[in-house]
Amino acid sequence: MTDTTLDKSAVKQRLYTHCLDYVTHHIEINQRMVDESQEAANEETKNTSGDRYETERAMKQRETELFGKRIEEALQLRATLMSINADRQCTIVQPGALVFTTAGIFFIAISSDEIIIDGEEYCMISVDSPIGAAMAGKRAGESFTFRGKKFSIEHIC
Repeated sequence: MTDTTLDKSAVKQRLYTHCLDYVTHHIEINQRMVDESQEAANEETKNTSGDRYETERAMKQRETELFGKRIEEALQLRATLMSINADRQCTIVQPGALVFTTAGIFFIAISSDEIIIDGEEYCMISVDSPIGAAMAGKRAGESFTFRGKKFSIEHIC
């Protein structure tokens, strides 16, 4: 294994960890919001009565459901991440691949924010995202079209 391969392997691990941290953060935030919303709804039972009580309680219930749905989505993202082996060397664009293209560098996992490592910007995308779908299954040296423009895949690891 060359130093470049080691470096790319280490970068893949950092990107994978970044994605896990991203999902964990969203789960924690939304769980906190569920807890706060439920606590606020319980407080309403002590402080209000009649129609106002019913309206406030319904609003808090909707908030709780919204945050619960976000938690479910984040848990699904975490399950997707857990199915990825970031240590595996990839030869095609698939989950877990680090893809160097003329459009940028992509880690195929989940869609999340970008990260800069050693001056290089990496985009985390899902294989189901529009650009991920355009690249899916391609190999180094092949090209893909995204938003009417043609891009080349330079390297995959």
